[in-house]
Amino acid sequence: MSANHLSLVADIKNKNLNLNVIKQLLVFINAHLSNSDLNSASIHINTSILLDTQEDDIGFGDISERFIRYVNNYYVGCRNDVSTASSTLASTLAQSLCHVNRKIVQESKSTFRILVVAASDDVPPEYVSLMNSIFAAQKSKIVIDVVQIYNCNTIFLQQAAHLTGGNFIQATDPESLVQYLIMAFLPSQPLRARLVQPRSDKVDFRAACFCHKRIVDIAYICSVCLSIFCQPPQRCSTCNSVFPAKTLQKFTGSLQTHSHAPFQPSSLRESL
Repeated sequence: MSANHLSLVADIKNKNLNLNVIKQLLVFINAHLSNSDLNSASIHINTSILLDTQEDDIGFGDISERFIRYVNNYYVGCRNDVSTASSTLASTLAQSLCHVNRKIVQESKSTFRILVVAASDDVPPEYVSLMNSIFAAQKSKIVIDVVQIYNCNTIFLQQAAHLTGGNFIQATDPESLVQYLIMAFLPSQPLRARLVQPRSDKVDFRAACFCHKRIVDIAYICSVCLSIFCQPPQRCSTCNSVFPAKTLQKFTGSLQTHSHAPFQPSSLRESL
């Protein structure tokens, strides 16, 4: 049996991430570690590596104490309004990938996966950095699993699970979160091939524009760097390419003609 490392990326921006949810996450981590003496886990929160069981050599009691203490201190620091706290999910996921990449170099025979606990909506300004992390995980064959709680809107993370071959679960009842976790995320990747895994029927592949950071159904794409814009710009803000005047006139006229028509999700994206 090969060693399996689980990286837990927890989004604790939502103030409803209560103690019961934290305890259920800890039960899942303990179940993962109990599957094999070779298994290890790390917890990543707010761009910090809270712990790594392989490097820190700590027991489950220490894991629970450190995790709960960190979350309590975070909410005390954001006592006034947690919703005003800036999201760090994209940077925390990137840090988790860097941590896993270092382990891959050291332990080539081990398997690695990331579990993202999503408790708040997507942040469109994080789209580029989040997608870069998703493509990096896909290239390195690192599975990203996602569990969504509190009915939050997580389009980008749904794409992350789909592109990396992971599972995406909507935990409609946070009080039974551990059941979702054990059912969908406890089996290792080789074992999942022999099990019937839950899959999303539909994946929302909408993107966020680079100009206004809004999620769009129809977009204009720079043919040089593939940047996405909700309206045709005169110059690409990413690669500084200048678009031909005739092309801009054509797309601007088309945009004005269909300005009152509803967006069709199945519409093809135009290329500048």
